[in-house]
Amino acid sequence: MNQRACAGGSHGQANEGVGLSVLSPRELEVDSHLALVPCNALIGAHMGLAESTVTSYLAPAARKLVATNRFDAVLRARHSGLIA
Repeated sequence: MNQRACAGGSHGQANEGVGLSVLSPRELEVDSHLALVPCNALIGAHMGLAESTVTSYLAPAARKLVATNRFDAVLRARHSGLIA
């Protein structure tokens, strides 16, 4: 795994005014992994998913949490008690 695969990545952008929605079980699972491993490629490898699939779960989760970026999504999910 090269460093480029884990550097950067897309950040989910949330829309203002969107209320906290319930995350799907898979969104919660991916978000929980993001709390431990902030790299889509490594999350995907651990879960047996493609990096693009991880991204496809993280982006809507960030929107539902009204998060400004992926790390804000983790903080909001933790604060809401959705993940440990």
